[in-house]
Amino acid sequence: MSTDRVRAALDVVAARHDSLRTTYDLTDKKNPTQTVHAPGGPLDVEVVTAERAELGEVADEAAREPFDLRSDFSWRARIVTDGFRAGHIVFANHHITADAFSRRLLCEEVLAELTGPGAPAPAEAAYHLVDLANEQRSEKFRAKHDAALRHWERMLTATYATPAPAGAGGGPFAEHDSPVLLAALSSETARVAAQETADRLRVSLSSVLLSAYLVAAGHVHDTWSLPVRLISSNRFSARLQQYVTSLNSWAPTQIDAEPGEPFDDVVVRVNQLGLQAYRLGVYDLDRVAELRTRVTAAGSAPESVWSFNFFTTDAAIDPFDDTEPRITWAEPFHAIGPRFYLRAIDHGKAGVTFRLRARDTTAEHVRGVLLGMHALLHGRRFPA
Repeated sequence: MSTDRVRAALDVVAARHDSLRTTYDLTDKKNPTQTVHAPGGPLDVEVVTAERAELGEVADEAAREPFDLRSDFSWRARIVTDGFRAGHIVFANHHITADAFSRRLLCEEVLAELTGPGAPAPAEAAYHLVDLANEQRSEKFRAKHDAALRHWERMLTATYATPAPAGAGGGPFAEHDSPVLLAALSSETARVAAQETADRLRVSLSSVLLSAYLVAAGHVHDTWSLPVRLISSNRFSARLQQYVTSLNSWAPTQIDAEPGEPFDDVVVRVNQLGLQAYRLGVYDLDRVAELRTRVTAAGSAPESVWSFNFFTTDAAIDPFDDTEPRITWAEPFHAIGPRFYLRAIDHGKAGVTFRLRARDTTAEHVRGVLLGMHALLHGRRFPA
């Protein structure tokens, strides 16, 4: 494909989304400003020549270069050629421009432009983020924001009162010295069992998987009051799914359980709490930050310990023997965020994959949580 065709596709997508044409002045933290520039301006798109084996180096270089948010758009693209034709696109962006959901949308739109007949860049964007911002600050949204703030106050207060699990050495959490582990367990039978539980209790599959995660964590870490971050409703309305931006997609809840409590009871409660957090996903970050300062005025800020994300995928799952659960280990993709972050990846009838990234803990603890989830979903006792 010609580099001109790739540039044209990037021009079309940049014209469609305001965030790809925005600069930011954050000098005054209390009064940041955004400037949305008209379509058609220069973009940070360069053509580089590289072999396939060198793509990683091209990507690393694009990612390492800092963005000057005041003068530059906070993304860049590199069109990689073999010296004649374009074969790959490397895209790097600041998180202020696009979250993971947006990056997937951008990829789909660029590919659609490349494989379609081609179209001129629109003179006007399809939507404007400032309209969404003004809408969320209107009187119409006031009741929703107030309800969300009350929810945050309850959750932050509960989190502050909850002791964090001890670190790997039994001591306090030390962020910069902590090892980071990433392990996964895939299972077809666990997915079948979880779906049967969800159907019987008339709850979501994700609530069953989240319940297994929290109960297993309670057993392994001997903590039965868990503040957990859940994905909120922001990214699941038809309207917002078309927006390229970075949305506050996490919402908190506090889940309490008792050792030996029937698993069904935990599932029903988790489902109710999860729906509440999901609905209250639109909130004013500045007001939440002020609330956090007030709640934690007497001591250090609550630690974000547990996080859960559920998503479905059409990607194939590697064949495996599900007779005995098997743990696989990998290099962690990053170390930021909560100490314990579980991604439950639903492959449909092919099974489910639990991918747990953990910090300041032991491999045995990580293994215990994953194997415990597998046992709980099959209705078995928690393994000793």
